[in-house]
Amino acid sequence: GIAHHATGFWNRNEESSVKYHNKMNSLMNKGTEVIFVKVDSHTGDLFNELADEKCKEELSIESENAVYSYLRDNTITVVNAEVKSKLKTLAKDRIDNIITLDGSVDFEEEASNSEIIDNNTIKEDINKVIAINEYEDVLYKDLAFYLKKLPLEKQIDVLNYAEYLYNKERKLNQ
Repeated sequence: GIAHHATGFWNRNEESSVKYHNKMNSLMNKGTEVIFVKVDSHTGDLFNELADEKCKEELSIESENAVYSYLRDNTITVVNAEVKSKLKTLAKDRIDNIITLDGSVDFEEEASNSEIIDNNTIKEDINKVIAINEYEDVLYKDLAFYLKKLPLEKQIDVLNYAEYLYNKERKLNQ
């Protein structure tokens, strides 16, 4: 759909579609090579919604705020503070619901936050997300070891799926 809107193959009835068409044509007319990649959005899959919102953000197109809504009652675990910082604009005031797997802290956030976060607190938060059982430490070490072997995109997929399973199990036990 995005390629059809951008190239003018489809009619543009909504203001956001007109803006998108104009922005994309401006970029392409300036010599920017644009490659369209299909992303299934609006499927309820958090990763797809996140990708959709980040793309819209780059083009100054208003989004449905699915990530922000998700963070109202849930957390997202990311590999480090660098990834977390890229999600700040989507998370808005719910940035604290994004947890870094490696325990790193965003320095801007740290400067504005007078609390001192120690490693024990971070490890407790990580363990709550990963697994709550007698093998927490072993699971954490194994997961960290295997995650580091994957490309960043796959790490995010694995963590989102683990979070989905954790939340599903938690809902069943309530």
